[in-house]
Amino acid sequence: MKAKQALNWYKMKLNKGDVFKILSTKRNVYIQYILKDETMGQLIRVFAPDVKSVSGPRDIKERKELFYVFFPLGSALRRKLVVKIGSSDLPGGQQLPKFMKAPFGINAAGKITSWSIFELDTGKQKVVEKLSKQEIRYSPYECWNDTQIIEAVNANWSPAKLEEYL
Repeated sequence: MKAKQALNWYKMKLNKGDVFKILSTKRNVYIQYILKDETMGQLIRVFAPDVKSVSGPRDIKERKELFYVFFPLGSALRRKLVVKIGSSDLPGGQQLPKFMKAPFGINAAGKITSWSIFELDTGKQKVVEKLSKQEIRYSPYECWNDTQIIEAVNANWSPAKLEEYL
């Protein structure tokens, strides 16, 4: 019986719009599953912290996200690092990220010298030396673990806060 339960847990299907809570000792961190990328894994929305607690997934719909990032959600669910609290509508197409960014060139001093801009719809990539004001706000094209997400939320981090890299 336990083996069958474990198998069912392993096969738990992720659905677009599922809302999860990352278990943390400081404060609850809420995320929403957006899509699966064959290369990077599951793309999630990470929500800004709020003083009021979330009573259910419908509260999530009204919240503004801090950023989007890739996260091994299936693995985190199996390891019980996250708990599903329900499902909510996805943001409209205008609100989903069309582009994301990642450091491309880094010099010996650790300063980023160029960036890759990824277009999510087409998979195309371009390299730029300097980010425009709009590109600075793009979410990171990276896969983060739960600790990185928790620390970013607790620091109220957003992609526009890149002064230390520019």
